[in-house]
Amino acid sequence: TPDGCATNVAADECLREDNTIDWNGLLVLCFSHMLSNGGKQVEPPFLSSFRCLIRKVFPHSLDARRIFREETGESIVGGADHRWYYSQDLDECLYRNIEHLQKIFEKLISEG
Repeated sequence: TPDGCATNVAADECLREDNTIDWNGLLVLCFSHMLSNGGKQVEPPFLSSFRCLIRKVFPHSLDARRIFREETGESIVGGADHRWYYSQDLDECLYRNIEHLQKIFEKLISEG
């Protein structure tokens, strides 16, 4: 059964409107979670560990968020770990600011 998330139900309905797919043989009630779970199977372990460490530092440290904002001009993405899109949003935020990450981490270490 659908998980009740309006976004997932809307995505499912939108996909079903595509008449080029034979939906009689395919039933995906939560497409986004399927893609998320598939992505976990191909993700390099170091990326998962790195993201886990980021999630432990930035949500709980005002100084870490301040340093990130000072260096990048934007706030680091926040969100709930149980939402499938949070990892994607965080990855995109880090990728956009990849040239600043080394300096951010150096400041985090030096400022304690």
